[in-house]
Amino acid sequence: MAKAAANVGSGIPVKLLEESIGHMVVVELDRGIIVRGRLMSVETCMNLVLEDVVMKDTTEVRRFPEIIIRGNLILYVIIPGKMKYSPLLQKVNDIVAQRAEHFKLKN
Repeated sequence: MAKAAANVGSGIPVKLLEESIGHMVVVELDRGIIVRGRLMSVETCMNLVLEDVVMKDTTEVRRFPEIIIRGNLILYVIIPGKMKYSPLLQKVNDIVAQRAEHFKLKN
């Protein structure tokens, strides 16, 4: 019940990240730092918890057992390719198709 309450007001990106929990993701941070790890947790402000982390910046590569990434530092997240079959994305695609039909110009 607590998880459902936490999801109230969450946008599509956060919900898609929640569906990616347990999978490997790649995150680019605002200073050009690339982080790769297994997504363990997501908050509504897009804070992420990753395990088995490899972090690469311009000078070195470091490994960490676990890190927390603040959501405001994230430029983008690459999620697993299999997420394109997510029911959430299918629902979004259906809504987009409905809206496209609605706004088509009639000749």
